[in-house]
Amino acid sequence: MINIYPPNKEKRKYFFTYSGIESLEIGLDGWYKTSSAKEEKQFGFTALNYNIKHLEIWDNIYPLLLLLGDGGPIFDKQNEVSIHFNYSLNRKVKYFFISRAKDMGISLKITADEINDNMVKISTKGNALSFGGGKDSRLLYGILNEKFEEVETYSAPLNPHPNSTLFCLDNEHFVNKGGKNVSPVCRNTIWNRIMPSLMSQKKNIYLGGNLGSVELVTPWHQIYDILSPAALKEFSSLLKAVGIDTNLYSPAGMLPHNIIQKILYDRYPEIYRYQNSTAKEDRSEKNLGVSLSKLYHRIDFRDHCSEKLFVELLKDFVQSQITNEKAYGLRNHRRVIRKEMRAIIYHMQNHSLFAEVRPQIPSSWKGKWIDFIHSYAVPDIDSRFLEIYKEYATDIDEHPDSEKMMHVNVKN
Repeated sequence: MINIYPPNKEKRKYFFTYSGIESLEIGLDGWYKTSSAKEEKQFGFTALNYNIKHLEIWDNIYPLLLLLGDGGPIFDKQNEVSIHFNYSLNRKVKYFFISRAKDMGISLKITADEINDNMVKISTKGNALSFGGGKDSRLLYGILNEKFEEVETYSAPLNPHPNSTLFCLDNEHFVNKGGKNVSPVCRNTIWNRIMPSLMSQKKNIYLGGNLGSVELVTPWHQIYDILSPAALKEFSSLLKAVGIDTNLYSPAGMLPHNIIQKILYDRYPEIYRYQNSTAKEDRSEKNLGVSLSKLYHRIDFRDHCSEKLFVELLKDFVQSQITNEKAYGLRNHRRVIRKEMRAIIYHMQNHSLFAEVRPQIPSSWKGKWIDFIHSYAVPDIDSRFLEIYKEYATDIDEHPDSEKMMHVNVKN
């Protein structure tokens, strides 16, 4: 059984202690280590330049988001789990997460010292962005600052180095514009990076994402609960049920990676300049994917991937995809991403960098769906986002051959 203990809540610090499950932790030195079930572990964050708006209801919601979500000790590691809160728990929160865990393939039992029906009454206004440093959150940063009257941006690095930031524009400019810097405590998950913006008491919270994030598989893949419009809408309904009038959105969820990259580069060059999607010379599929999106739009990618490395990564990717065309990762979470990479490779095969793989590229990889907005995937989008998107691409359902193109499976 996982035991969750009352959190430590200070003006600029918010963290929890838990035990009862083995997990992979990342320490302040940036190194991973396996922690036994008996060991007490921590998660949370430190606010580096603002005061945290604490509410008791977050003491219930935050642990369940983090422990169940991708990067936590439960997802894809446990089929059945029991969690005990050593303090009071809201009934609506309890049953929401039991249901959500089932969607994620987990049988969850939750107990607490006391079950209550307490509600808060929080009036919210304005917009907040959970900023991750890559192209999707940078695009949202640009659009929100261009089209919306006010946005509060929360920047949380992936690793818990106390003085690190994600350099949106440059850090001085970011802070001068009201940016909030956060350092996570020990636990390396996306929800740990989203929580600071979620606690901002803003009416609208914007998250990154892309077309690959929204595809529905059963059980859910690891980023569906975080970035799919359907899951975010359900979570927003929970917040309203406990008295917080906040909505979560992932407005880039209708865009393939390459269109996100194109708009960011063309429209917001200063924000693009500091894009941090992958480590320099990282031998990873992600580095290849970012490089392909850039090359497709004649954007130089050599600051993070040399041509030599690109060719090596390309050869490995093509060979792996030919060997097993349906290898889409855990619960197919990379199906859309890999199909987009294949389509770019097909359409770019006459480029000199593709000479070695050109004879191997199947015609089945062809796909012009990567050139279109997939608006059906995010039905409740604010029109201001769509206005900008349509300056750079047309909607797939407005195209006469749309019935022949790929639609992702979504739940609206």
